[in-house]
Amino acid sequence: MSDALLRDPYPVYAKARETPGLTFLPEMNAWLVARDADVREVLRSPEVFSSANALRGDFVAEPSVLAELGKGVGGAPVVVTSDGAAHQRYQVPLVRGLSPARVASVVPFIRERAESLVDAFASPVELVGAYARRLPGEVIGHLLGLDPEHVPMAVEVGYRSAPRCCTFGHGVHSCPGAQLAREQVLITLEILTRRLPGLRLAADRPVVMAPTLIHRGPEELWLTW
Repeated sequence: MSDALLRDPYPVYAKARETPGLTFLPEMNAWLVARDADVREVLRSPEVFSSANALRGDFVAEPSVLAELGKGVGGAPVVVTSDGAAHQRYQVPLVRGLSPARVASVVPFIRERAESLVDAFASPVELVGAYARRLPGEVIGHLLGLDPEHVPMAVEVGYRSAPRCCTFGHGVHSCPGAQLAREQVLITLEILTRRLPGLRLAADRPVVMAPTLIHRGPEELWLTW
């Protein structure tokens, strides 16, 4: 996967939308669904389009690694890789745990932690490590009643999008955490624009993209102000 594609995949997506039918990706042995109407059709039809094996990795592990993983480390079905009754069973507790009331109750904690993390910034700052990987994990840990210091997770967040956007999925595969993600991003943008006027990319630090298109984003993002 080229660095150019990771940094700017949008021309490829545009070409796929303009091409009649679907686009086959031989490298992944899969079909790329690019047009909005097609995406919605797929997401509305889980009985036809399965989510099993939906999150394959971007590389093939060595046989020794696969053998070790085969001993029982990971690999269990999760909500995004399940269909039918199993998907519903995994999704119900997430929907309950991320209800509008629960999300509203955690907003003060989100703001307090966001302000605290920004307090520790010094220009230049590497935003991914200093903020973007930390805040979502601490918020989830707070919801679960865990000590944030013991929640080393990275949770992808999105943004408040247009009403018809599929950023957070569609149909039965709509993301239960969409509102929680939106709240974190809205608070983040408000704090950064208020406290760090002139915030911009550090000119001497190129953006390094993570080598994946599953959760596309930078491995490092250096900012200055």
